[in-house]
Amino acid sequence: MARLTFAGRTIASAGFRFVRHNAANETVPSRTADETAVLDALAAAAARLGTSLRPGEAWVEVPLAK
Repeated sequence: MARLTFAGRTIASAGFRFVRHNAANETVPSRTADETAVLDALAAAAARLGTSLRPGEAWVEVPLAK
């Protein structure tokens, strides 16, 4: 799940949260700590593109270029 905040017409911050489907096929948020393998792969891909990811308990922030 993506999250963008804007300052006027400019993106001020960006991040995402992992989600999974439960047994009832409902989409539910997942803790970042439960997604370490996927996060590691995404962080490696981000590093190749010159950025980093800042994982928090629920959301992963994506630093924006200044």
